[in-house]
Amino acid sequence: MFRGLWLAASLAGFVSCADLVGADFDHAKARASSVDTSAPDGDARDAITPDGAADLGIVADGADEPLPLQGVHSTQTAAQFGAAVAIDARGLAIAAPLEDVQPPAGDPLADGNPLVSQGGAVYYYDLGAPSAQPQRVVAFNVAPFDGLIPPDIHPIGFNPGFPRGSVSLALGDATLVVGVGAEGTSAEGQPWDRTAPFAGAAYAYDRAALGSAPQFIKSPTPHPTDLFGLAVAISGPWLAIGAPGEDQVATDSGAVYVYQWLEGKYVVQQRLQPSIAHQGDSFGYSVAVDGDLLVAGAWGESSGGTGVNPDARDTSVRGDGAAYVFRLVAGTWTQEAYLKPGVPLGGSVFGSSVAVSKGTVAAGAPGGPGCPDDKPNFGYSGTAYLFAKQDGGWIAGPCVRPRVPGYQIWGYSVSLFDDLFVVGAPWEGNATRTEPTNPSIPTDTSLFAGTAHLYVRDATGAWRDSAYVKAPEVNANDVFGYSVAVTPSLIAIGAPYTAGGPHAQDASTYAGAVYLFPPADPTRAAASIAYH
Repeated sequence: MFRGLWLAASLAGFVSCADLVGADFDHAKARASSVDTSAPDGDARDAITPDGAADLGIVADGADEPLPLQGVHSTQTAAQFGAAVAIDARGLAIAAPLEDVQPPAGDPLADGNPLVSQGGAVYYYDLGAPSAQPQRVVAFNVAPFDGLIPPDIHPIGFNPGFPRGSVSLALGDATLVVGVGAEGTSAEGQPWDRTAPFAGAAYAYDRAALGSAPQFIKSPTPHPTDLFGLAVAISGPWLAIGAPGEDQVATDSGAVYVYQWLEGKYVVQQRLQPSIAHQGDSFGYSVAVDGDLLVAGAWGESSGGTGVNPDARDTSVRGDGAAYVFRLVAGTWTQEAYLKPGVPLGGSVFGSSVAVSKGTVAAGAPGGPGCPDDKPNFGYSGTAYLFAKQDGGWIAGPCVRPRVPGYQIWGYSVSLFDDLFVVGAPWEGNATRTEPTNPSIPTDTSLFAGTAHLYVRDATGAWRDSAYVKAPEVNANDVFGYSVAVTPSLIAIGAPYTAGGPHAQDASTYAGAVYLFPPADPTRAAASIAYH
């Protein structure tokens, strides 16, 4: 059913595709509960003691107090902590989809199965009480491998030996919603029936009482491999849930379900699909919602058009990808725009990540070959695009991509908040914290270390390159930038393949970590949260 499209790497030199102002990244001098005094001046880092230093707060120079977020301590070495993140002004949610978990009390699966392999967990941090221990959330009907999506059904997976987590996160005013695309029950009223593998589900928790039973949400018509819950998004009363493997129109054409908060629970309101859908579109692989705008990505969509509202009928460019904008009008979500990358190419997987804020839409194309004004054959480093509504219609805005060659899957993750735009590139291989600018100099000396990039919209409406962001400690295989989320006060960046404890450079011990940076000065880490 839902099967992957594996991208081929092609590395070649290229120049910047947008007239953006660059900024170098210098790691902050930091102060933690214990500090590695052997680190060079200006490069202090956390020293994780063997028993696990609890306080991982970092104080940037000039700050009065640390953000003392607690790390997650475990003997497990492969949880992928940070594979998904969600953040708002009140809290931070982090998924550890491959964590082995104890089923909650009262769960029938707990009998005779004291530890569920790769069932997955979510950690919630109250930013109003940062020194408190995080609250751990485990699904009440957790089953083995609920947190795992096999590589063959992931369009832009890493090496087949690196599993991809199935857990997605969204924070609403009153709820934390956890999507689990690998969940295998066949009906909403049968939470322990496992006869529909990869049908998927979502769990809506009361943020004020995370220990209470969640609302268990299934697709109105669940089927195996629908992957319902692989993407979730919340805005106000609206909850959007992607089901990219759904087959109602054609095999893996996909769907998005919109729920409305009514009388204390989410009630299904509408099923969305593109006006023209095809087999393999995987519509709903990514979703984002803000006010009356909803955006859904379809990485497998295969038309050869570019820009806004081209002809969607052909299927000549497999896996080029698309994104669809829906607007809420008189209580109904209606398709308003069909968005494509500026350079058509099979395997661009445009729309595998999407974001929307204040009328601006962003979409990543991590297999993209460059921006429209690039010379041909600049390589498959990845791209990201911005779109906005102007004079009654949607227009394509800037296309952004890396400055130097390298298979970075730039745009694997994107996040928008008003005038802030963050792009993750988890395969970027630069070993330093200074952005490389010379295409002739090799930068892949720390493969898959990863990076993220911050853009800021200025008073004229132009998006400006603000900062090149690297992990406080750069190591190969960490995939920093795998997940990103931004608010006006903090940027959260996940590095789910980071090794636990003192870094052993062992890619098999992908425990994971999340880093927080203030957008006003992302050269200074505000906190590091490690799973070790």
